[in-house]
Amino acid sequence: MGPVKYLAESLQKEFANRNIRAVFCNSSSEHVIPIKLHVKEFSVINRKLMAFTPWESYHQFYAELETVDGTHPIFAYFYNGKMVRASVKEVAEPCFILPSLFFINEIASKINVRLFNLSLDSTATSRLYQKILAHSGSTSSDSITICDMAKLCGANSDLSRRFLKELSSAGDMVMRACALSGIGIRGNDGDFGFLKSKYKELQGMDKTMAMKSIGDLGKVSLLRDARKSSIYQSEPSFMYCVELYLQHLVHK
Repeated sequence: MGPVKYLAESLQKEFANRNIRAVFCNSSSEHVIPIKLHVKEFSVINRKLMAFTPWESYHQFYAELETVDGTHPIFAYFYNGKMVRASVKEVAEPCFILPSLFFINEIASKINVRLFNLSLDSTATSRLYQKILAHSGSTSSDSITICDMAKLCGANSDLSRRFLKELSSAGDMVMRACALSGIGIRGNDGDFGFLKSKYKELQGMDKTMAMKSIGDLGKVSLLRDARKSSIYQSEPSFMYCVELYLQHLVHK
């Protein structure tokens, strides 16, 4: 299965999970296609330097959503790593399956914001938040956290944004990264001050995901300034994220 077909089928399933009936057709279809998603970039970069360094995967996506109201940029970016102890098969879930799940959810969530603006109700959102807190720090927290955090990031409400901001200070690294990534999904300029402060105070994966959400707000000047930072030189995950947004925001 090619990457675009995989993307189309995965998005169709994700929309079905949200009770949205969506049928994806390619450009040669005889059907009238009122909404078009022009995929410009869809890649996974794998990196492992030596035996005692983790396997890292960087998932990158950019598309242009063409609607009757105009064309809208749709970005997605996620990365994760795993130390390989016995077999390369160990990286399948943390580096491919779970990031892809979060990745597809993010694309669907951004399309939802632009087209439907559907939201998860407050009761379900609060229940999901409590479930996430209950699993924080458990031995299986990575898989559970990413799945549930993806749902919270796509809840599309003021309450879910408030919960994401609270979770951006959680003790669980994966939880923090997902929360910081999800804050930018709605593209709300009111979140810029919060994200900028997080970007300045955090390090590593947290700093990268704060910058990612700043990119979702279209803050090109801050993205350009990030090229001068030490983390841009030392962390490929940060550099890939910054360049993904600058490449398409500056030249779109």
